Amino acid sequence: MERAYPAVAIETQKEVGAGGFAFDMNVACSSSTFAIQAAADTIRCGSVRRALVERA
Repeated sequence: MERAYPAVAIETQKEVGAGGFAFDMNVACSSSTFAIQAAADTIRCGSVRRALVERA
């Protein structure tokens, strides 16, 4: 990780023109699993239509 703060996720969100929310996670495999599950859950419940999970 280049830096802990400010979060890189919000910069990526801005660059791709995405609305909604973004958050960084830096706990290796467990954060990847959490991110994929959070994305799937928000799509499934109808809160969002698309989700981007980016691995740094």
